[in-house]
Amino acid sequence: MYREQYDTTGLRILRQNLPGYRVLGIDCDNFNSNPDLDQRIISQSGAIHCITHSVGVNDPLYISHQPLSDSWSNGPFAFSAEILHRSGIASATLHYTTDTSQGFQTLPMSPQIGSTEIWETQLPWISGGNQVFYYISAQANSGKSQVRPLTAPLGHWKFKVLGSMNLPTDPSPFSEPVFPNPSSGITVLPLQVQHAEPIELEIQDLLGRKMLHWEPKTYSPGNQTLFFDTTNWPAGMYRIVFRQGNQKQEQKLMVR
Repeated sequence: MYREQYDTTGLRILRQNLPGYRVLGIDCDNFNSNPDLDQRIISQSGAIHCITHSVGVNDPLYISHQPLSDSWSNGPFAFSAEILHRSGIASATLHYTTDTSQGFQTLPMSPQIGSTEIWETQLPWISGGNQVFYYISAQANSGKSQVRPLTAPLGHWKFKVLGSMNLPTDPSPFSEPVFPNPSSGITVLPLQVQHAEPIELEIQDLLGRKMLHWEPKTYSPGNQTLFFDTTNWPAGMYRIVFRQGNQKQEQKLMVR
């Protein structure tokens, strides 16, 4: 801090935007009491420099997660994180809420099939207009625990659900699940079509990259069956996305 009458505004903004952190002002002015010290600090560009990346930790528990963006989909929402510790990971948990004053609910995360490092879970339907606040916790076999973001639960990730305020009135087109699931070859996608309107289908990986896309097509109402082949796909979790008019729904597919 150099001029308290101005710095207090900056400190207030930082504290409002960094929940979970304790923001302290360090007086670097001291002009009246020690003008020489004041000149040395200012000439060296301030009192604190970008060295915190060098602060180490013993026996680190690593959690890496790509936060979810605002979504027009009402769910389900797929969460995944890379979680590592030299002793192995005993458990991982997603903590979520749409109202932080009511606390957080929890969902257990499971290792991705074929991996001990990628943990994942799925959050069901969320009504449009809500914000989802969430963080991830994990515990190693050694007993060490960690959260991400590091400031959780006061500091957390969030995304907004931009879709409809109401639950869908039509039955899900995925009334029967894709099979086999996990898949490793020819896979069957049953559909229950309610309306003779164009349907668009695609399969995405967790980064949103398209693995397969069916051109929009109008199907007769009733049960329909589509086939696709996952033989050469990387192992992991994928999303099957259905769009028809204003309706959008998803289901999860595992490939091994």
